[in-house]
Amino acid sequence: MATDPVYRHWSFDEVSNNQVKDHSGNQVDLNLSSQKSDDGVLGKGLEFPAGSQALDLGDLGLKAPVTLSFWMKTNTTQNDGRIFSQLNGPVHGQAGALRINGINIELWNAKNWISIIKGISDQGLWQHIAFVFRQDGKVIGYLNGKASSAYRSSFDFKGVSAGLAGKYMGQYGENFIGSLDDFRIYKSALNEQEIKDLYPSDLFEKSQKLLAKEVKNQIGANGLYDWKDNMVIAPRMRDAAGLLLPLQSYDETIKRGMSFILDDHLEWFGAEETLLDDKGKMQRPWVYYSNVQHNGIPFPRAVDRMTSYPAFHHALNIKTFISYWKYAGDERALQEAIDLADWDIANSTPTDWAYGSMPYSTFEHKKPGGFRDGAGIMPDKSAILALAYLDLYEATGKDRFLKAGEAIAKTLSLRQRPNGTWPFRVDPKTERVVEEYTSSVIYAVKLFERVDKFNENSHYRPYRDKTWHWLVNGPIKTKEFRGFYEDIPPSPRGRTNYDCLDTIRYLLANRTEDNGYLEMAIELNQWIEKIFLDKISGFEPAEGIREQLQCNYVMGIHSLNWASMLMELAQATGDEKMRQRAQQTANYTTYYLQPDNRIVVGFDYKQLWYSCHVGVILYLFDFVETSKKNPKSKVRFKI
Repeated sequence: MATDPVYRHWSFDEVSNNQVKDHSGNQVDLNLSSQKSDDGVLGKGLEFPAGSQALDLGDLGLKAPVTLSFWMKTNTTQNDGRIFSQLNGPVHGQAGALRINGINIELWNAKNWISIIKGISDQGLWQHIAFVFRQDGKVIGYLNGKASSAYRSSFDFKGVSAGLAGKYMGQYGENFIGSLDDFRIYKSALNEQEIKDLYPSDLFEKSQKLLAKEVKNQIGANGLYDWKDNMVIAPRMRDAAGLLLPLQSYDETIKRGMSFILDDHLEWFGAEETLLDDKGKMQRPWVYYSNVQHNGIPFPRAVDRMTSYPAFHHALNIKTFISYWKYAGDERALQEAIDLADWDIANSTPTDWAYGSMPYSTFEHKKPGGFRDGAGIMPDKSAILALAYLDLYEATGKDRFLKAGEAIAKTLSLRQRPNGTWPFRVDPKTERVVEEYTSSVIYAVKLFERVDKFNENSHYRPYRDKTWHWLVNGPIKTKEFRGFYEDIPPSPRGRTNYDCLDTIRYLLANRTEDNGYLEMAIELNQWIEKIFLDKISGFEPAEGIREQLQCNYVMGIHSLNWASMLMELAQATGDEKMRQRAQQTANYTTYYLQPDNRIVVGFDYKQLWYSCHVGVILYLFDFVETSKKNPKSKVRFKI
């Protein structure tokens, strides 16, 4: 509960002599004009019909820290409906004024209107709104108990008359039309828990569910959600030197991003009925869907509307779940990793096939294969998932995950070609090559090494050496890094950077003073920067990395993957400028976190990809201070 007493509190439950009572004890009762009682969230609310006058709150005498808290509803789309503003007095900056503009609540920061809370209802739903103005000049908005990002704004309603539902100075904007309930003002900055404790939790939960249901219905005749109108690009925060600051801490970004996945995710996802498997078990959305619309509803007609990429994307999920379990001690995350790995093992190729015990790189409409893979699988993605299995074995001690990783290593060794490679796509039963070239062999190198380390022998050393020899004398020299993504058609001119980044990491981890690996790593990074790096307009000096030449977009996951590697390269070279560049890019990716805790692919990307959401979290762990990492929890999970 709030530790400081409430400064003003109009519940609107009692109307007497055309006044509403102030329950704060300060006896600042309000005189009504044309307002009338309405059914509220708790008891009665107050309706402000079209043409009504403002409620004069008098001189509040307040500057930050301040908290404004109230319930509101409206049935009217408003472009400049003033909720809280200055009514009279000296012309004044009125920092802290609020207005409703479409489906957003905007704040006047004495210079500009900025959207703090996005996606409110204009369909008559009660929603709780709170604005917390902190002493440090930051403001946080809350919608139904959930925080938005922090923005810069003061609060200054001292020496002027404040008002509810009235035009600025009686002239500018329009009076708010709708209803308010339980309006409170605190002379302190309440924290998130204190906001939640103002009301019974079921009130917030009910409002969240009703609003989520309404958002899902906000689609056009073509079944598509207006994602552009609902994309939040927050004002940039900078230090005194002009460097980009994170929008919120890495810790908050990680925890809110994981909350999106772990806390009631099915209430956001819009097609729960499609998740039942052939045994009647409800699977998680990322088992069958790689991407959905930004409101959680699958695309109605997209060619990949129900396509997933288990081998690669599930490996990202498993590694992220394990990392979060270690970081936060959340056993749900470890259980998610276990469940997902068990699904992948159960849905692998038959053991008696040429490429047996291999996970599928594509599932389409709940069936293995399909889309661009056709009947094929990607051997490199099997190695990626095998490494995640081994991580899970180390986390749980469960032998089935070690055996699954070993089985993939065995198949890869049996199907390795004389030059140390494998086809990019191959029919796992007949060995027919579907697509020939891929540079992505570093994962097989790492898998062979790790299995040998577990077994304390050198069984896979010859296979490892053959593949490494090809990589050193091939892509590391020629820079022909291509053949990686499942949904991209073949092209000799295509170039990618994902496996190149992991090759750099391997070079750095195995460098000596005389093997030349550090020089190779530096050269590969220079190539990546030349081909894929962009300066990010508006977020300078942050830089971003485009996914590939055939999908030429800057994305958070790939920018942060590069930044994570760049931090390692900075440590290896002692290059402080390189370290600062990595940090700036990490700060940039925190702006991708949306108020509802989604981490978007990029600000100009219409799809929400689960892999891009968890990938940002995964690589942010490399930037969180070691001192903030929590010890592993005691393991208690289903087996």
